[in-house]
Amino acid sequence: MENPSVNLGNGKWATKSGSILGSVVNEENRYAAIPFDFSRASSGTTVNRQGLIELVDEGVELVVNGDFSDGEDDWVFSNSSLNLSGAEINNIGQSNANSYISSVNVGILGLTYKFTYDVLETNGKNLVVEQASNVYLETDTIGVNREVVFEWTKTSSSSFTIKRYLAETKVTIDNVRLQEVLEEYPRIDFSEYTDGALLLEPQSTNILNQSNYFEPSPWGNYESSLINNKYTSPSGDMSASKLIESNSLSIHRLSYSSVSITAGQSYTLSVFAKKESRDHLSLTNYDGGTDTTTWFDLSNGEVVGGIGSIKPMGDGWYRCSKSFTAAVTTTSNYVVQVMIGDGASSYYQGDGVSGLYVYGAQLEALPYATSYIPTYGSIATRAAEMCDNGGVVTDFNSNEGVLYVEASTLVNGADCRITLSDGTITNRVSIEWDILASTIKGFTGSNGNLVSSSYNQTDSLKIAVKFKEGDAALWINGIEVDTDTSTSILSGINTLEFSNYDGNKAFEGRLKDLRVYKKALTDAELITLTTL
Repeated sequence: MENPSVNLGNGKWATKSGSILGSVVNEENRYAAIPFDFSRASSGTTVNRQGLIELVDEGVELVVNGDFSDGEDDWVFSNSSLNLSGAEINNIGQSNANSYISSVNVGILGLTYKFTYDVLETNGKNLVVEQASNVYLETDTIGVNREVVFEWTKTSSSSFTIKRYLAETKVTIDNVRLQEVLEEYPRIDFSEYTDGALLLEPQSTNILNQSNYFEPSPWGNYESSLINNKYTSPSGDMSASKLIESNSLSIHRLSYSSVSITAGQSYTLSVFAKKESRDHLSLTNYDGGTDTTTWFDLSNGEVVGGIGSIKPMGDGWYRCSKSFTAAVTTTSNYVVQVMIGDGASSYYQGDGVSGLYVYGAQLEALPYATSYIPTYGSIATRAAEMCDNGGVVTDFNSNEGVLYVEASTLVNGADCRITLSDGTITNRVSIEWDILASTIKGFTGSNGNLVSSSYNQTDSLKIAVKFKEGDAALWINGIEVDTDTSTSILSGINTLEFSNYDGNKAFEGRLKDLRVYKKALTDAELITLTTL
């Protein structure tokens, strides 16, 4: 089989800000990098090679001497001091906003930053990053690698100031890091494939404005209690919480207050969970008319009651989700509820110490769960992303060839495409995941229509469209599923896009491998190429 003229993925991922790099083969059979344009006007998370959730990329470290190994160099200390552990910010005997540390000349106004820090000693809460609107930090428990993401809004200077604002409180912190979040950066996700896939998702908003610190208001405990930010999370840091049942005969739950839903809109609720002494979790929502519950077994990774999804995240963690459609427009305290179970019921006699671990709650107005969107006091939106404009006319052969992908979509009935074209319907070759669930189509020109059904679009499929005048075929998972002998010759193909020829129907899913061949491959070669 000849080398593909364009190749993207297949475990060989290379990225840079604003693009993802594939390869092309020139006439001398030499490989060269080819950029696919990428855009997303927000930060986003992905699952890295180690199975940990992370922001897609981070800029350079901005804080100098964040571990205080050089003492107070590059810092301003006010009513604060260094001890053997780290920087002690001490408001005992001081006025409310009198104690702080400040790292000077860092940051650019208006950009988004990731801030991480260790809490080594504490007697309470209420540490802030001082801005025009303060960012509140979780410091009521000891823990390392605490994380918060925020937009830099401070207008008076570029100093980065960490301050106590309540009297008679103090905290010791260490390993302070501040990095810009690079927004226009492709996400190579390893949650579904061990060798990675390009993750492209639509815009989505996490409606829950405090996704991970399950502090009362907006979260409320009912016959339960919490230990926040003290356990290793799916992000690899100490940001998971333990939800503990009371010692009462009751329902033991965690609820989010005052969630507004709109009649007819689909929603998906998700949370990461891991068993401790209890191994059953339920997600319950009020759709404006009735409560519905889905039960999850965290020992065996199974949905054991109701309709939902459970996906392993490694180290005993699962992402549990359920979808529903709002019956009426309403605001309720019961749209989001997380319950502990004893394996038989949610109403049982608790012992006051048993429970399970939780992390990363999300409610979004979609019929499926997308990647985790962390929130820290306000709702957050991940913008829609687009990858396109790969290749030039010399990389393709309009007379004949093969367009091949290995990919899965986010939903069955995705209505999205990957296309070779010159921007017109007359000269296009495309693979379509149809709006009709379980249907895959191939198109060549304006009249070539290849169709096959009975495929779950969310499964990883190997799909190839062979195109040649009077000889077109659609191959899926090693089988030729449709042919067309009426196709016309094409001309002028000059780009490869993750959408239709006109820019609509953007691909949303995980792309593992993409190849373009300048020759119409033989049946034997197509069997080899597309067999799972």
